[in-house]
Amino acid sequence: MLQHYYSAPMCGFSVPASEHMVMTIRGRDKEIETYREILRNHGKGTKFENVPLSLVSDTYDVFNVCKFIFDDEECRELIMERNAPFVIRPDSGEPRDVLEQCLEIVADKFGFEVNEKGYKTVYSKIKFLQGDGITIFTMRDILEYLVVAKNWSIDNLIFGSGGGILQSFNRDTLKFALKASFAIVDGEAIDVYKDPITSAGSKTSKRGMLYTIRDEQGHYSTLNHHEMEEHNISIKNSMLQEVFYNGDILVDVSYDEILENIAYHKTLY
Repeated sequence: MLQHYYSAPMCGFSVPASEHMVMTIRGRDKEIETYREILRNHGKGTKFENVPLSLVSDTYDVFNVCKFIFDDEECRELIMERNAPFVIRPDSGEPRDVLEQCLEIVADKFGFEVNEKGYKTVYSKIKFLQGDGITIFTMRDILEYLVVAKNWSIDNLIFGSGGGILQSFNRDTLKFALKASFAIVDGEAIDVYKDPITSAGSKTSKRGMLYTIRDEQGHYSTLNHHEMEEHNISIKNSMLQEVFYNGDILVDVSYDEILENIAYHKTLY
């Protein structure tokens, strides 16, 4: 979207990563064949050899996966030949317990070292991605257990947030919603708003044609056209810029300009 609408350069990156449909496609008995094929297609000599490869691994038995990627000669060699990490992704269970067992299995199979700070690191081309159940609080609990209590290096771990980042937040998190505030009906100007009797004012929306004003101290406030007239403020002082009008885009703002605006406004506070 940023590239299409705001002329942005490449501003985000991803890696090859699987989900459960791919890992279940051959069934439980042939799970290892799926790992072999994916590793072949993303191994040495392919365009992916320098890119991390992340595979969801709890389809049946994540602990068995941690074993057979070493015990199976082809999987082991394909992992060791890559120039970038092979990432195992547990996706269920109690995160810190599952991660601990996975770390112990891989350490036993591939070996481990104690780094200069005294923390255990497994074979450098194996990493673990925990995305299930991750919040800032569960991440802290995992690190306090694995790093502080059990002496595993944080270098072994990658954290993500899948459903949580999409579904644990809603428009009420910051009390934000988009509502119409002004309309012309049959030639009559009408201030449009909602004010539910059952919300005690918490859902009362703004009304009228709205303008954003910044005072001399740099503080912003939103005023409608009645308040602008009352305080004798010209609408020319509004910080808002008309971008869309009846479906037409009036202003072509680039991604770089947006970043510059953000950086500038940070200096005001």
